[in-house]
Amino acid sequence: MEPVEAAGGQATSLELAPEPGAAPFSVGGALSDAWRAWSRNFWPLTGTLMLLRLPSMVLYLAWVPVRDERGVRPLLELVLRVASALVAATALAVGGLDALGGRRPSIGSLLRQGIASSGRLFAASVRAFPWGTGAALIWWVTYYAMGSRGSLSRGVMGAVSFGWLAATGVLLINLPISWVRVFPLPALLIEEPERTTGELVQRARELTLGRRWRVLPLFLTGVLVSSVETALEYPVSASPLPSHQVAHTLVSLFSVVVDVFVEILPAVAYFHLRGGQEAKVAELSQVFE
Repeated sequence: MEPVEAAGGQATSLELAPEPGAAPFSVGGALSDAWRAWSRNFWPLTGTLMLLRLPSMVLYLAWVPVRDERGVRPLLELVLRVASALVAATALAVGGLDALGGRRPSIGSLLRQGIASSGRLFAASVRAFPWGTGAALIWWVTYYAMGSRGSLSRGVMGAVSFGWLAATGVLLINLPISWVRVFPLPALLIEEPERTTGELVQRARELTLGRRWRVLPLFLTGVLVSSVETALEYPVSASPLPSHQVAHTLVSLFSVVVDVFVEILPAVAYFHLRGGQEAKVAELSQVFE
């Protein structure tokens, strides 16, 4: 493989696909490239996500000894998680693309680009998942309301519970299908910034067209990792005992490490999907010449 010039003028060689179009999309190849990119850029990628998750960790540790009678903490946690998730998705997409190009990203540059692109990612996500966005909003509002059940009448609680169940059903059905269709969206924001929000969504759907069953395992990998994290985090978070602060911190650190791998999967998918599309276009152009 030809060496790639990295930042600082030093040549490096990653055992990744040398350029888009070298091979058709392969789930095994995508996961292998994601693993190499993650392991060889572990500290800058993990450090970036750690800084983004730090406010939520501090909020939890500071609020555990305090009685939260008004239920303010869950709302603050929701705001912090959504904001950090948007920045992390774009920042680590940049990191994944840099790693695939043989460049070693820095934490500062990843944070800057992640913050700058997070608003566009939110707008594109709303455009791509209108039903999912509405259902997610209803889900969080009803979930938050159920935490205040003591101040609500039985009829209102029944309506809230029904709304929560309906929103959960819509999310379980709509979100996986819709997300697989636009899986490389965070990387598209970085690589093709000249496109409008609607064009980005359309471009993502074009890239996955005919290959969504191959993208699905990448999405399911993220779902599996998130499920394991939730299974570990919920018993600790639900306990009011201050002695569980250390356990919560350890679980949060574990989540950061494994989430980095999940967050760079869209960048790897974009790299491979674009390569397969360009190879197909080149093949067709040769046929018609």
